[in-house]
Amino acid sequence: PPAYDEPLPYFIYAGLVFVPFVEPYLHEWGDDWQQDAPHELVQLVLSGAQSEAAEQPVLLSRVLPSPQTAGYLTLADRRGLSVNGERGLH
Repeated sequence: PPAYDEPLPYFIYAGLVFVPFVEPYLHEWGDDWQQDAPHELVQLVLSGAQSEAAEQPVLLSRVLPSPQTAGYLTLADRRGLSVNGERGLH
């Protein structure tokens, strides 16, 4: 897992920004991240986000504004579970 003071790796595809889901990501919400971060993500960290040992959970962190992402800008901080209906290990 990434160290706390190192930037997270990321992947951008068609204006969608994906990052690995690790606890340091939630610290971006400050010292009270357990109260201020999105509730669904806090619950994933507290309950254990990995369902299999080889799994690296991935988040859709941000949606960059562009004509291709129109209508999707509110889909930030969401866990990716599948692509085209196929569940995958990340």
